[in-house]
Amino acid sequence: RYTGSNCQTRINECDSSPCGNGATCIDNIKYYSCHCPYGYTGKHCTEYVDWCSSDPCFNGASCKQVLNNYQCVCAPGWTGKLCDVEMVSCKDAAIRK
Repeated sequence: RYTGSNCQTRINECDSSPCGNGATCIDNIKYYSCHCPYGYTGKHCTEYVDWCSSDPCFNGASCKQVLNNYQCVCAPGWTGKLCDVEMVSCKDAAIRK
């Protein structure tokens, strides 16, 4: 798309700042696209990625969406971001040796 008395000036589709949440706008001459930052999705990067839909947590943990990120709520005996690390007491570790 162009503007001006002789259509000499190309319209930058990103001039209106259509992308949200710090996304990068990419001008593609007739349209724009938004490159979303981590945790955001959608045409204008205004929606949160649904992290829990992929069931990222292990060992009976529940997934909790926290804004544009997620948190695994571990079952007893498990720890780590994905609840994939078994918690072992010093006493149990000594017995295993």
